Amino acid sequence: MPTLVKPTISLPDFPFNNWRNLEGLVFYTPLWHEKLNKTPFPSQDFYHHSCTVVGATWGSQGRTFDGTDDKISIEGSNPLDIVSALTIEAWIKVTDVADYRMVVGKTVTNDGNDDPYHFRVDITTGLLFGRVGNGTTSLTITGGTAVGTGWRHSAFTHTGNGGSMSLYLDGVSDATPVSLTLTPITNAATLTVGTWAVYWFKGLIGEVWIYNRALSALEIQHNYLATRWRYV
Repeated sequence: MPTLVKPTISLPDFPFNNWRNLEGLVFYTPLWHEKLNKTPFPSQDFYHHSCTVVGATWGSQGRTFDGTDDKISIEGSNPLDIVSALTIEAWIKVTDVADYRMVVGKTVTNDGNDDPYHFRVDITTGLLFGRVGNGTTSLTITGGTAVGTGWRHSAFTHTGNGGSMSLYLDGVSDATPVSLTLTPITNAATLTVGTWAVYWFKGLIGEVWIYNRALSALEIQHNYLATRWRYV
């Protein structure tokens, strides 16, 4: 894996509630912020990834995705090729689970094996679902609590090959950890918010974080508690 060098740019305009949680942060976008009511817009992290919006309409709590063709595409960048450890967090409000509701991922095909990571709400059950692929096969983890139709803070982590995958809902564990026995593939796929292959998110997404490390349960709970005032 190439050595990642943090760009020498100024911090974003938006406040972080705990400076410790800047460690390993490679992508952050508060979709509710009026400064991001445009396309493209820069992610609010050290890397300022260019984010191109298709359809998803802006509102004071985030972007609304129609479940048909709305998405946000983030240009490829080495910091998003994550193979050692990972955290994805997102505030989501799902309208329905008549189909797979993709939150975020780097996807090539819809079999999941070529996805270094993806995170979604599952069809019918409304359970959180995380997947890690190595190009030949993939491993998954499924949550235990339906997200419902209100605002929920969701998180998917893994600690790398030889470690485990975990899910969190509203700051608490939502699944028994699953062993991870593969190394995620790297690919040239575009990171997307709101779509996976032919499946689309329907509802609102308020903000998204991606880290190149596995946050602890305490850190995830902190991020939930520090941001919940905006949504619930």
